[in-house]
Amino acid sequence: LTVLALTFAGLMTACNTDQFKKTDNGLRYKFETSNPDGRQPQLGDIIVGELTLKLDTVLIGSNAGHPDRILQVRPDMFKGDINEGLQMMHIGDKATFAIPADSIGKILQDNQMPPNYKRGTGQMFYYEISLSDIVSEEEQQQEQANFMEEMATRQQEEPAVLAQYIKDNNITS
Repeated sequence: LTVLALTFAGLMTACNTDQFKKTDNGLRYKFETSNPDGRQPQLGDIIVGELTLKLDTVLIGSNAGHPDRILQVRPDMFKGDINEGLQMMHIGDKATFAIPADSIGKILQDNQMPPNYKRGTGQMFYYEISLSDIVSEEEQQQEQANFMEEMATRQQEEPAVLAQYIKDNNITS
């Protein structure tokens, strides 16, 4: 009975991974929604959307229902990493990417991995991503420049604002 249960569990796991296609670099992926006419992210862009991250079936984190800036597209750190998947997506796509946890575990410290991660056991990270927008590297730089300009203006205005506050509130010491 135990052998039968283990065999069934193994078949269910195999069926789950069979739903995924595989890139030449080994990234496993499946698209739930595809919008081939949508804009694609490039290196340096920030992905805006929803992300649910799981280690096997254990939820690590999610912003489902609250689209936000979730990931920046960077050069691949290893064959088949999430950056390859991000560059496959288009605005309007929803996809899941399966990445071996040990591949990520090789580049992160042990304390950066989830507590339920067990090295060498074949665990998988599942990134479920709905891509709703892209912030380009140029847009990010402009936002940063605007922020720095605003901070410089506030810093210049601060002494006068503080002096007026002290005067208005009769603060003497």
